[in-house]
Amino acid sequence: FRTLSRVWNGCRAFVVVAVAIFADLLHCANPIAICSARSAQQSAGADWAPRNVPNSLKIFFPKSKYLDLDRSFVVGPEAKFGPLPGGKGGGSVTMPLFNKGVELDTTSPLTVLTTSKHQRQLVQNFGERPLAPADRKTVTVWQAEAACVQEPMVIASTAATTCCIVAIVSQDSSWAVVAHLDDRMPAQLPVLTSVVKEHTTDGQELQLYLVGGWGKQGKQAAESTLKSLHALPGRRLNVALACVGRLNKHPDTGDVLQRDLAVDTATLVAHPGSAQGRGPLLAQRMARSWTSLHVAPLQFVYMPLPREPFGRMRIGPVPVDWTLVTRGFVQALQDSRDDEILEETSTSPAQEAEGYVADVRAALAWLLAHPEGSMPHTDAEKDALFEWRHGQWTAAATAAAELVAA
Repeated sequence: FRTLSRVWNGCRAFVVVAVAIFADLLHCANPIAICSARSAQQSAGADWAPRNVPNSLKIFFPKSKYLDLDRSFVVGPEAKFGPLPGGKGGGSVTMPLFNKGVELDTTSPLTVLTTSKHQRQLVQNFGERPLAPADRKTVTVWQAEAACVQEPMVIASTAATTCCIVAIVSQDSSWAVVAHLDDRMPAQLPVLTSVVKEHTTDGQELQLYLVGGWGKQGKQAAESTLKSLHALPGRRLNVALACVGRLNKHPDTGDVLQRDLAVDTATLVAHPGSAQGRGPLLAQRMARSWTSLHVAPLQFVYMPLPREPFGRMRIGPVPVDWTLVTRGFVQALQDSRDDEILEETSTSPAQEAEGYVADVRAALAWLLAHPEGSMPHTDAEKDALFEWRHGQWTAAATAAAELVAA
């Protein structure tokens, strides 16, 4: 019986590999993307193997040990195997993490934080604060986006359940970064840590804010984030808020407590969201996670430049690559019921905020309106620029015309 069981499992694994090879011959960068939209985000160019498996495979092989969620099983030529950031072989321990002035145990920093009475009180205080005011200059990043600032303003992100919103602010408020990290795209973490390393110096005091990390997947993402940041050299990172893991669960229902984060870099105060809104070109920005994460796993929509120290929002073009997800599938999903869209596209269907399905439909409509290659990523002239005027982001050309008229 044991021998027959092994043979049966081997045959099932062979079928999966055969399907992958056949789809690859059809020039499909991710063969499972035809069956599952969520796989386009999981394996599009990640530097580490995703720790999640498309539902389409679990349907056909529900008990296969080869598709265990804790294993690294990836189909597609872009897949690269290796440890998650901060895991075994993740680098030397060089940046201490502190909670209320006490250095954290780096073997399991998330466990220490989520069992801390101090952090529990911080999370409670966080939830009782009002939204960040709408009249403050605010940059809000979406999933797979980040922003780096060098001026007093509000940095924010929204709609994180299993994802992690990460904000890091220097103690003197001279520099800050915010990122919305997809729990299925660990390739985003090295991008974030490299930016922190480039813009900070040895011995610098930094404040860390985390929101999201709900459920098993979210807990893994939050743990990986903490360990990756801990591997940075010479900085001191104070955990100012860890609304993740069990601290982001309602004590009675188990639902998500907080999905949004806004940090005022001038006061270092964290708010449960911003009243400003989510910024321009939202549908285009959401569409990136469907088709172009292999080009840039984490896109910076705001970054100080030598000539623009108090910069502008810069929304890069989205290459529409129909080898990652088929047009027919996108159309079929657009025609689906709301509950079907939730189930197919979300890692936590029951926890998504109101308006999630409408956002997904807007991104799908944007994709369907653009043929393949209609917006080449290398064409910098197609970046959309926005300046902060009159309490909102205004297209740069419009802002310039207003200045001339004034």
